Amino acid sequence: MDGDFSALDRGKNRSHTVTMNEYTIMLTWDDEASVWVAECDDIPGLILESASFDTLVERVKIAIPDLLEQEGAERFQAKLHFKAERLAVVA
Repeated sequence: MDGDFSALDRGKNRSHTVTMNEYTIMLTWDDEASVWVAECDDIPGLILESASFDTLVERVKIAIPDLLEQEGAERFQAKLHFKAERLAVVA
């Protein structure tokens, strides 16, 4: 009987497993539009922009769960690596 209980218990734990994925989000400055743009090749549909870097990071954190859910992801956590790039020309 103990063996049966353990098997049931293990099966229950599997159904509650949370998948942890890591994503690199590229934040680039668009000088012409004066906005930061966020993109990630691994998350279809992720392209957001904001004049504020911090606001963009927050918008990305809000958008990603919805985008991943649309791709069929269930019960997940995502580790996000934000990489920023901004080109400046000085004379």
